[in-house]
Amino acid sequence: MTSNFDGTEIPASAFADDDGSADDYLREVLAQFAQTGDAETARELLDLLVVARLLVPVVSVVDSMEEGVEKDSHMSSVEFQSEDGRKALIAFTGNDSVQMWDPEARPIPREAYVVAQGAVEQGYDAILLDLSGPTPIAIEGQLLNMLAIGPARFELLENELAVVCHHLEALDLVTSAAWSLDDDEATIAIEVTSADHALSTQVAQILQDSNLNALLDVPLSVTVAGHTS
Repeated sequence: MTSNFDGTEIPASAFADDDGSADDYLREVLAQFAQTGDAETARELLDLLVVARLLVPVVSVVDSMEEGVEKDSHMSSVEFQSEDGRKALIAFTGNDSVQMWDPEARPIPREAYVVAQGAVEQGYDAILLDLSGPTPIAIEGQLLNMLAIGPARFELLENELAVVCHHLEALDLVTSAAWSLDDDEATIAIEVTSADHALSTQVAQILQDSNLNALLDVPLSVTVAGHTS
């Protein structure tokens, strides 16, 4: 039996030329984050991870047996469970770290943000990177959630800031609201005809109802200018 595939386009793999080598700079920042855990290093790490490739090991899981012989199986990613019950998805920055963990492992390349999305969707608490070295580290909490948003995070953040300002401008005492964003801070500047406690409550509610907390990895400053009462 033969098949004619003339004219068929086979999509190129995003990792066709990937030899499994680790990004040395990513590893440097991971080591620095493991040491300091500060916000500045976390932001730098997030910027690197959102465009990084990770290697996810998979293992064969037997679904059914028949007369002592494997009948059905599927490939599954590997998880780590701590003594307190927290679960992490295991991934690696390079083939060398995979080999340090398990020479028989079969690593599959995936974008780091796709790995994060899978971890969040499946209820994992973290991604555990380079379990056996050179720098074991957990990507968890806000860092994991932000990574899962993916490369569109900045566009989504800018859109959300614009939406928030639109809602603020709809308030009776607000004449204008504008936002700005840089590497160190996000700012919303509000111009008012007068200010009172009710306005402060309304502004706080709009910010609370927004998605800014999920998207921001820098402090948010809100300034109010105009007549006050």
